[in-house]
Amino acid sequence: MKINIKHNIIYTILTIYALFFNTERFIYLGIPIVLASYIILTIDSNKNFSIQFDPLTRSLLFILFFMMSISLVVILFKLTELGTINYVFKEAARLIIYIAIIQCMNFINISNKLYINVWRALLCVVVLVSIIQYTKIYDVNSFLKSLYGDSVQYYNVEHDSLSSFRSGSIFVNPNVCVTFLCSFLGMYLNYINHIRENNIFKILTLFILLFGILLTGSRTGMVVTLLLLFVNFIRLYKENKIRFYSLFLFLISCILIVLIFIPNVYYSDFRTFQFSQGLDNSISIKLDIWQRLLMQMNPINVLVGYAPFNYQSRSLMVDFDFGYFTMYYGLCGILIYFLLIHSILKYKSSIKNKLRKGFNINLLLIFIVFGLTASIYFNLRIFVLCELLFCVSFSNGKDSLV
Repeated sequence: MKINIKHNIIYTILTIYALFFNTERFIYLGIPIVLASYIILTIDSNKNFSIQFDPLTRSLLFILFFMMSISLVVILFKLTELGTINYVFKEAARLIIYIAIIQCMNFINISNKLYINVWRALLCVVVLVSIIQYTKIYDVNSFLKSLYGDSVQYYNVEHDSLSSFRSGSIFVNPNVCVTFLCSFLGMYLNYINHIRENNIFKILTLFILLFGILLTGSRTGMVVTLLLLFVNFIRLYKENKIRFYSLFLFLISCILIVLIFIPNVYYSDFRTFQFSQGLDNSISIKLDIWQRLLMQMNPINVLVGYAPFNYQSRSLMVDFDFGYFTMYYGLCGILIYFLLIHSILKYKSSIKNKLRKGFNINLLLIFIVFGLTASIYFNLRIFVLCELLFCVSFSNGKDSLV
């Protein structure tokens, strides 16, 4: 298949929209943009308005039609004190966007050069905003708050010392920012094995990524970074594709392990390396809220959950995917969670393509680890960015990857 300029343009528009505007404040604006992209792509492929029932689409459709119906019944019969119809509709809108993006990825075929150039440019913007937040050469935080309003969770980034500073960049929240950066890392570690590029340029991109992750001060992000480095090094070793940058990945992994487990006065104050405090503070608080809500469930809620509710409240902020699935959908939510994991592993698995296989494994790792400590599925912007990063197909033109 030759490179399709129209596909490249649509993909670029979707990535820019997803990174900068795909928040709950603009959720009803996103639906027509994504649906219009889907319609254009299906018409261009001579498959007008057709739906491809890949594993991810089937899982998301199940949530949309089955779980939303159950949630409405739970609310209408007053079987929950938390769930609201307004949030059921918001979850339905989220699912429509997710499904439409996946369908776009099923029909789209883009140039790999455009793919990496677009994402590198967006990476530089994200890290640059983080640097501006730290140096305070411009009050970018006030601008972001006026843009996104209450549709994102804000985090205090007024610290002056690098040891306590946490950057959320354009995501405002550092935990959301690090999820994007680790997702980019998962894509890039797999991608660079399939392109010819100067090793110095590859290493520079990795350093920008690692620097951005460090600025977020995320302990979970550092764990995911280590796992991605090791998983991809082992995979390359088994494929007998150990190259210069592969050894570099191994070296970086060793350095990060030393920094974490052999504290030193020069870097031990960095939040990123304070794992014991992470277990005592952020994770334990989330688990306490989750456990309290579980104990308040009646038998109906245990089976089908509380239905979608306002999780912005501090007393209800479980703040990790597995917790929200159980709170929203009960035991059915656990089924949905593992169904999504299976769907990610099976997505486009019939394509005999090592790039595709690597994408699925890295996305699965990110989804599981962050899903137990943060939100990917329940963060509109992050889930769509992961779809655009990992579910894309490439053209078979002169610049095809494999």
